[in-house]
Amino acid sequence: MDSLFDQGADLPVGDDARPDTSTEQPEGTPKPVSPLTEQEWLSIFQNPKLRGILRGLASFHYQGSNSTKRRDMVQASLEKLQKIALKKKAKSPAAHFNPIDHARHAFFRVRRELRAEKRRFFDRMRQLSSLLDSGAANPKTRPSDQSHQAQVAYDIAFRKFNDGHQRILTVWRTPGTKLTYQEIGDICGCSKGTVTNVLKRLDRLIREIISDFHLC
Repeated sequence: MDSLFDQGADLPVGDDARPDTSTEQPEGTPKPVSPLTEQEWLSIFQNPKLRGILRGLASFHYQGSNSTKRRDMVQASLEKLQKIALKKKAKSPAAHFNPIDHARHAFFRVRRELRAEKRRFFDRMRQLSSLLDSGAANPKTRPSDQSHQAQVAYDIAFRKFNDGHQRILTVWRTPGTKLTYQEIGDICGCSKGTVTNVLKRLDRLIREIISDFHLC
């Protein structure tokens, strides 16, 4: 299980623990990454047929999601295709890479990685909740104890949120309750997505703070 205290794990990046992919690749984007030629790079990022295939996959597999989610999947798949191309070119520089042949593979790899990160996020939230409950039940914990460090990190992170988001965290931390994110949103007058985003930011902040503890 991915742990809050696992110093070997990468900290999540952005909202969904992946690179920011909120916009389509604009025209005139910088030079391709070596060893891809400019033509090979353009065949990935400015290929209308390839984008059409990926948009179709995203529309089918994320029918209930908003357009931003589907656009993010297309862009993340393009970036995954670039990594696959670089890996293949490193093994065989003269080989021709056709991104359309690898479009489905890239899309489903991104999908699996996002699902795996989602599971790790929920595991970390359960671990954090358990540590905070343990610390509350035993206030005389030593500074070296994980429950003590988790409580200190939570208190520091909590102060970085605005009043509305602090209310979400307070409801999430209500002792003796195991509310779903939708139920928390209903209580706080916000969407399930807002609750998830607040807890993802909490996860990122706490891991950064705990990492700083280990560096001190």
